[in-house]
Amino acid sequence: MSSPDAQVANLTTSEAETLHSVRHGFISANTHFLIPKGVFSEYVSQIALCTIPGTPAWFLGIANHRGETIPVFDLDTAFEAQTTPAPRKGVLLLGSHPNTVGIALRQSPTVLINPEPVDEPATSPELRPFLTESFLVKGQVWFNVDHHRLFSDLRARF
Repeated sequence: MSSPDAQVANLTTSEAETLHSVRHGFISANTHFLIPKGVFSEYVSQIALCTIPGTPAWFLGIANHRGETIPVFDLDTAFEAQTTPAPRKGVLLLGSHPNTVGIALRQSPTVLINPEPVDEPATSPELRPFLTESFLVKGQVWFNVDHHRLFSDLRARF
């Protein structure tokens, strides 16, 4: 008899989705964010940035990805959450052009299986307006993020 994981691997995508709810998330600004359902995302481990003098430290600059210009933000710096220096590992791209934004990450995004809705408020008052729902995965609370609203707010801070 095959293992449950091997059985899932042999299912079609729609069959597997009925067995497992799969989401992707990332950690930044001491918060566990869920990538919103239906939002295009791509993790890029190496991307060149063009810095812009006179911009806030949390705005890392502009990246050219496949011919598209993408603003890249550091949420750890924007929300003063970087307690220990850690190198950035890559950039998570969210949204489709022309609304794509990049988020510098210090660890790769993660796969989350079967997140369960919970009623848990965000611990960061600064981020609370951008977090729409909370979910529990393996004892950790993850938050859906309204990334359009979050990055509109950051852009207004220039």
